[in-house]
Amino acid sequence: MLRERGVTCAIGKALFDDEGRIWVARFEPFVFVERLYYVLEPDGEPVARLRIPAEKRALLSGVRGDRVLLAGKDALDVPRIEVVRIRKP
Repeated sequence: MLRERGVTCAIGKALFDDEGRIWVARFEPFVFVERLYYVLEPDGEPVARLRIPAEKRALLSGVRGDRVLLAGKDALDVPRIEVVRIRKP
């Protein structure tokens, strides 16, 4: 379970990156909604958040350091891979 603003939420995804950090996103019953990932250190300390638009998905096997690969399609429905940088607070 994930606590967000004092509310306990079910976890929809939980993955590990190459630095041992834990990426968790709350469960969303609808497929095409924006997903918010919380990035936690191995000890559970939050270090970052990443909002992923509904039309894209994170390729968490592509997480390296402060960059993550997102998969999506452009306006012509051509598959695209985008690299985004995680900005830590």
